[in-house]
Amino acid sequence: MAHAGNLPPDVNEFVGRRSDLDGITTRLAEARLLTLTGSAGVGKSRLALRAAAERRQFCPDGAWLVSLDAVAHPRSLASSLCQVLRARYWSWANPLEALLDHVRDRNLLLVLDNCEHLAEACAELLGTVMSRARGLRVLATSREPLQATGEQILPVEPLPIYLPKGRTPAGPDELAPAVDLFIRHAQRATRGFELNATNLPVIERICQRLDGIPLAVEQAAYRLRELTVDQVLDHLPDRLTLLRFDEPATPTYHRSLRESLDWSFRLCSEAEQILWMRCGVFAGPFTLDAAEQVCVGGEIGADAIMDLIGGLVSKSVLVREERDGQLRFRMLESVRCYGAARLDERADQAGVRFRHAEWCLKLAERGGREWFGPAQLDWIRRLREELPEFRAALRHCIRPSTSVQNAAGLFVACRMLGSLATPWIHDGRAAELQQWLVEVLSQIEDPPARQRLLALTVLAAASAGDPETALELSAEMREIGDGADEFSRAHLAFCAAGAEMCNGRWQPTIDHLTECARLLQQLPLALTTPMLAHVHLGIGTCLLHLGDPVGAEHHARLSIQRCRENQDRTIQACSLSLLGQSLFQQAKMAEAVTHLHDALRLRRALPDPLTTVMVVEVLAGVASAGGEHKLAAVLLGASHYLWDERAGTGLRVGLVAGGRQQVVDRTKAALGETSYALAVEEGRRLSLSEAIDYCLRGDNRRYETSPVAGG
Repeated sequence: MAHAGNLPPDVNEFVGRRSDLDGITTRLAEARLLTLTGSAGVGKSRLALRAAAERRQFCPDGAWLVSLDAVAHPRSLASSLCQVLRARYWSWANPLEALLDHVRDRNLLLVLDNCEHLAEACAELLGTVMSRARGLRVLATSREPLQATGEQILPVEPLPIYLPKGRTPAGPDELAPAVDLFIRHAQRATRGFELNATNLPVIERICQRLDGIPLAVEQAAYRLRELTVDQVLDHLPDRLTLLRFDEPATPTYHRSLRESLDWSFRLCSEAEQILWMRCGVFAGPFTLDAAEQVCVGGEIGADAIMDLIGGLVSKSVLVREERDGQLRFRMLESVRCYGAARLDERADQAGVRFRHAEWCLKLAERGGREWFGPAQLDWIRRLREELPEFRAALRHCIRPSTSVQNAAGLFVACRMLGSLATPWIHDGRAAELQQWLVEVLSQIEDPPARQRLLALTVLAAASAGDPETALELSAEMREIGDGADEFSRAHLAFCAAGAEMCNGRWQPTIDHLTECARLLQQLPLALTTPMLAHVHLGIGTCLLHLGDPVGAEHHARLSIQRCRENQDRTIQACSLSLLGQSLFQQAKMAEAVTHLHDALRLRRALPDPLTTVMVVEVLAGVASAGGEHKLAAVLLGASHYLWDERAGTGLRVGLVAGGRQQVVDRTKAALGETSYALAVEEGRRLSLSEAIDYCLRGDNRRYETSPVAGG
């Protein structure tokens, strides 16, 4: 059946938009003006055209597409609509009156595509026309709302990159929409392209890096004419050059990602453009407060920032998101890259990046101060959320290729790493911390500053499982001197103890920690409590390795007491793990398991990677000693995976006492090779939270009759 109108045939498959389409057609049955909004390339036009095609059966006078991208001036708007709708008028007549005469008694659907540069004119014209043409419905696409009377807004989101949680693709016909779109266009770009287990993760990564934006995904697939999927992924840092179509028929604003974003950029006011560029310095979502601290200056005053952010949200440059009661703003990665590239061309870019680094430093310093205390879980979440910002700031401050890199930048980086050291180590980021510190060390010659950095690097290397480096740097650290004051000397002794501990030198570790405690006793308690809690934890661990579980229990309880007085959960959980080990070695099985489970419960909502892996390993020994061989094997598998994944391997030597191999041998002998391997594999598949749940699902009473202690 032929339909009136001028809608083009849909030459491309329609991927992953069924629910959006149903929402549009439902809304169009009620609303007379519906505007699809969203960022560049998100698929507004294609979605509008498909919705119009499905809706036109209800429009006797047809569905009509008016593409406004070539309409440069508001005065041309009415005449352009007349031309498309075939409304006749003489050259000297008023095109608006001709348009009104044409649509007044008709029942039709009008698709106004790409309205953003004429938003105000569209709103004014539609207000006039729709008040007189009751049978007219309008479906508009725009990067910002038209602000027209009676307008309803429907934001268009990027395509999903992954299937809903818990679902895995049953085959090539069941893929996440963004991946499906990439594959369809890849098969057009190059003959013989096939999806397989090797390229699927790479394609998912490409789609993730492109935020599931259909235009960018299609352009990335198009580049498979010259590149492999791995090469496309490798070239994404230069996406503004990489992502483009070469066909002449492609509309200008869709020909390349850069041109599409250029179009959006030109729609912004000068102040909005400057804010867009400055917001490009953020690596992830940011708050209004962060924008005020980083982006204000020069052309942008503090009193203007809120309205400018609102303008960028309305233009789909910024995305507003509210989570846990906090409002944040984010950019899609391609939009951010465009802003950052534009920022690099400006003379003030170094100042913006330095303000960003200073903002990160203030956050890190406050987090470092308040991490040991009642707000610890909040700070763990916040420091994890801001991890991309810290990394971006460190890159700009440390690496010589950036203009921020200078003495002030290195100073900021040193202080930032010092504040983040303890939180990052406990969050399983010791190896990353070590890498950053090594980069800074290569550029620092001042002896006192170098000594402070060496101490932190020793601690990071010890925690990351690099004992030789820890000892080597510890020796260099001590050659520089004894430290400027009691706290500095205490910290040097503490870090030297870390180097000794990760090398299994228990008595030298105790000697360093004892000296550290002596120095700390001369200082205010508030300044020393976190380190003293660690000192007792370290001494107790060494005593456990030296065969003194009673002494280890004593120091574990001292550490727990200090932690509870300050409402700390993380170090307390480590100390509870030590207490559980010491009780286990005294054959107090049920009591040991109680404390080990308490350690897991302390951070169950926000698991501590290091505590979890320590407790899981100890519980494997307890289960094996008590004859729970299947449980022991599963936990051995889980602990092995967690240690490998969490970059805390250096702590295994110090913080877990007992022979893992003995537990492995005993469990394997009891279960047999096949059953043991299956149980270990089951454990390897457990996530951090799942491992905790697995440990806590049993009843402590099953350990009460366990006759064997030790591990």
